[in-house]
Amino acid sequence: MVLTFGRLSVLEACSVLEGLVVNVENPCERVSVLTLKGSSYERLQDLAGVHKVAPVVAVSGGLQATMAALMEDIAEHIQDKMTLAVSGYEINRDEYEFVIRLLLDCIKEAGFSKTRLLRPRNNELLAETVQSRSALDIIAFPYRGGIGLGPTTWIPDSASMRKRGIREPTRHSDISMPPRLAQVLLNLSGLQKGQIVLDPFCGSGTILAEAFVRSIKCWGLDISANRVKDARKNLRGLTSSFNDRGYDIRVGDARETSRLLRGSMVDAVVTEPFLLPKIEARPKAATAALLVGQAGQVYGDALRSVVEVLRPGGRIVMVVPVIQTMDGEEVSLILEGRDLGLRLFQPGPTSFRYPVRLSFESTRWVRRAVYIFEKRVPNVEGGNGFPKNPSQ
Repeated sequence: MVLTFGRLSVLEACSVLEGLVVNVENPCERVSVLTLKGSSYERLQDLAGVHKVAPVVAVSGGLQATMAALMEDIAEHIQDKMTLAVSGYEINRDEYEFVIRLLLDCIKEAGFSKTRLLRPRNNELLAETVQSRSALDIIAFPYRGGIGLGPTTWIPDSASMRKRGIREPTRHSDISMPPRLAQVLLNLSGLQKGQIVLDPFCGSGTILAEAFVRSIKCWGLDISANRVKDARKNLRGLTSSFNDRGYDIRVGDARETSRLLRGSMVDAVVTEPFLLPKIEARPKAATAALLVGQAGQVYGDALRSVVEVLRPGGRIVMVVPVIQTMDGEEVSLILEGRDLGLRLFQPGPTSFRYPVRLSFESTRWVRRAVYIFEKRVPNVEGGNGFPKNPSQ
């Protein structure tokens, strides 16, 4: 998998494919290799946090043997006049050129003399270009002391996500979450159609909009009346029915969620509080710690309140800020949930250290990390009271 958000994308894959992931390898920051059992193709298509998915060809006999095995896999899919490309991830230029030469030699030996090689900028053919050019894209990356290869077989549909992000009537580019990230967070929540998601810091409603298009019922709170108005407008633009709209967004303080919902329960909480002032430059570590501490009080109070409205077994997916300081340090907000009957979510055969950082963000001083908590199930005999994880 070519990752969109680094380690967070791996966490998403382990969550969506829970029970099917046998092993996880991270040969480089951009690529992760998952060993799966059973049929998993349909569930792979639920992933939002990857750019490309490819089956890996790995042969102990070296790159030539690996390329020969790759050609056996893709020969029936190659057509004369087809466009081919090699996307290299964290391999050096000499290795990249060697892969290309081997590929061209194999193509010629197979009799496809009119096949064209597309040389992408920075040695990577972007996912959107793979689709628009109908190219056969070969992924190359460092793997087990050599180079791993694999043909791109699936790319998530990002066009509809981009359209929703661009066309939101009241989008705030400085604070709005990318729709792709919102989809990843919803995947991490484990929500299904017809269930209820709560975003108690809903802002202009990006998370709720992505939930809405999945037929998930959306409840939102925000302390700002203007943001609530924006969120309602954005979700109203996604439905033609005013009477059966599937969402309820109100003005309210997240710290008073349990009182505001008056006994109603939700299946998951997915939210990004943030709550930091605009930072124009890298602050000192002491200043960053003060800012995070001030925001942390609101985070903690909100967490205690939303736990009361979360159904047992449900998850809380919460984004926290990570500040880059002028001292070269990172200051992150730390959340604790044990005393609230929560545990950190650990799907799959590998463990994740929380908060899980997003990689490849374009933001400068403040970046994102994510916590996922599960709520204890009461009266579970012979267990610890938490949802069972089939992989543990």
